[in-house]
Amino acid sequence: EDEFRAFCFDEENPVFEFWNKEHIQALGSYLAVRAQELGATEERPIRILEVGAGSGKFNNFLWKELIAKDVKAKLIPTDSMDWNIEPSFPVIKMNAKEALGKFAPDIVISSWMPNGKDWTYDMRQQESVREYILIGDEEMCGSAIETWGRPNYDLPDKEREEEIKRVESEPSPWEKDGFSMKYLREISKFQLCRVDIGPYEDIPHSSTHSFRRN
Repeated sequence: EDEFRAFCFDEENPVFEFWNKEHIQALGSYLAVRAQELGATEERPIRILEVGAGSGKFNNFLWKELIAKDVKAKLIPTDSMDWNIEPSFPVIKMNAKEALGKFAPDIVISSWMPNGKDWTYDMRQQESVREYILIGDEEMCGSAIETWGRPNYDLPDKEREEEIKRVESEPSPWEKDGFSMKYLREISKFQLCRVDIGPYEDIPHSSTHSFRRN
């Protein structure tokens, strides 16, 4: 277990998700269907933007899968490079907000959005975005309220109680912006991540969720 954690939490080359063939194939199949639904053609492929692409490994695996499935899509990997992760494949140096404005994507993918950060607000404000897909552990990725619409249970008792009441009485952030969320079970079932070890290792922590514009 100690060696596993040392491998995953290496600061120079951190591992968040263990990319496997089944997961990539399932996600590729999902995107192939979405490309057809969005009217993708050779002349106008759908634009799929990855934000926080890190080393670019996931993007490379997914791109090969989309090519194999003949999906009419353009896959664009971007990262702010704030974590100084050395790219293994080409990645465009650009933060999420800048990338959304520059590339006007149809679909956005974020794998393991940094804890405490939320990029989904900017995704929803970009008019071109028809859907965004989040991959990762809900408790370790993004912001509890802004990303997932749930209270922050780490707050002191009184603040936590007030936040729970407020969250329960209001629509979720994505609902306010005209999006619907769906847990993608047939993709998530293949996932394995850095925290899938220990007493709860039979319960996968990482998952894939879709948020579509209504």
